[in-house]
Amino acid sequence: MRRSDEISLDEWNFYLRGSAEDFSSFPNEIDYISDALFYKLLGLEETHLNFKEIVASFKDPADSISWKKILQADDPTSAPFPPSFE
Repeated sequence: MRRSDEISLDEWNFYLRGSAEDFSSFPNEIDYISDALFYKLLGLEETHLNFKEIVASFKDPADSISWKKILQADDPTSAPFPPSFE
């Protein structure tokens, strides 16, 4: 995907290394994910516009149903995303 320019260099670096930012001062208010996952979501938000508001989506009661199913699924790629991220 990187060679064919389907993802940007910023996206590629995030996938390889994660975010360089330290998000540990941000409180995790999402009770069904770990702090580590929460910090990764914050980093993902800053990496690409497609992931803008993903943390808010995890907090949203309606969207959280989908996210919980994805997190618990044996095959997460087959579980539907919340409508705003489909």
